[in-house]
Amino acid sequence: MLATCEEGDEVVIPTPYWPTFPEQVKIVGADPVLARAGEDTWFRPTRAVIEAGVTDRTRAIILNIPGNPSGVMLSPRELEEVAQLALEADAYLLWDDTYARLTFEPPPEGAYRRMQDILGHRFLVAGGASKTYAMTGWRLGWAIGPEPVIKGAASLQSQMTSNASSISQKAALAAVTADPAGFAWMTEEFARRMVRMRDGLLAIEGVRCGAPDGGFYLFPTFEAVLKPGEGSGALAAALLDEERVATVPGVAFGHDTHLRLSYATSDDVIDEGLGRIQRFFAGR
Repeated sequence: MLATCEEGDEVVIPTPYWPTFPEQVKIVGADPVLARAGEDTWFRPTRAVIEAGVTDRTRAIILNIPGNPSGVMLSPRELEEVAQLALEADAYLLWDDTYARLTFEPPPEGAYRRMQDILGHRFLVAGGASKTYAMTGWRLGWAIGPEPVIKGAASLQSQMTSNASSISQKAALAAVTADPAGFAWMTEEFARRMVRMRDGLLAIEGVRCGAPDGGFYLFPTFEAVLKPGEGSGALAAALLDEERVATVPGVAFGHDTHLRLSYATSDDVIDEGLGRIQRFFAGR
C-alpha cells in the first residue's frame, strides 16, 4: 500500500475481509472502500460486487482468494472479469495468495496467467510461507510485480524490518522447491475436516454455513439464533465463558452475525468443540 497509494486514493476491499486490509490502507492516508459480498453467493468477490465500490479515485483492488475467513474461490471466467474491471479502472489488482495452494480443487493456474496478460504492470501478488508450508511464525513472505513497485516496497521494507532471518530463508527455499505432491495430503485432510465440522454446525437449528473452496476456516452465520441486540463479539465471549470454545467474532471481518472457526486441528478437538457449541445453543 505504501508503495502504490497516496492520500486521497481509494482501495476497494470485498467483504468479509482480513482485518488488517483496511488498516493498511488507512496508514497511507487512503480510504478503504468495503464492497459487501452477499451471503446468497457465500461471499464470492465477483466483478459485480467489486464494481459497486469502484470510483474515479480507485487506486487498487485487493483480492484474497481463497479468502480468510470465507475460503471462497472464483472461477477462471470470474477472475478474468475482475482483472478486466481493474484494467478499466486503471487500478492495481493486489492478489493476496496466502491460501492459494490450499484449495480443495486444482487452482486455476491458467487464469492467473491470463490475469497477468490482461493487467500487465497492474497485477501484484503478495503472499507467504505461513499457511501452505506450515511456517507460521517464521515470518517469510514475498511480493511479485513490476520493478518500480517492488523496488519501492523493498526500499520501505528495508527501513522497517531489516530482513528475514537466514534460517527462515533456507527453510522456505526447501519448501518452495520441494515436490508439490508432498503437500497434497494436507489439503485432502483439511477438506475432510471441513466436512466434519460443517456437518456438526449445520446440525444446530438455524445455523447456516457455506462450504469453502480452500483454506482452513468456516464462517457460519448465527443470525437466526442470536439474542435481541446480540452481536458476534458478545456471542464469542459467551461461548468462551460458558463452554471454553474460542472463536473469532465476525465483526472483525465486516459481518457481525458470523463467527470464524478453524478446522486446522485434530478430529478429537473438532468433535469436542462441536459438542460444546451444540450444548451451548441447546441451553438457550
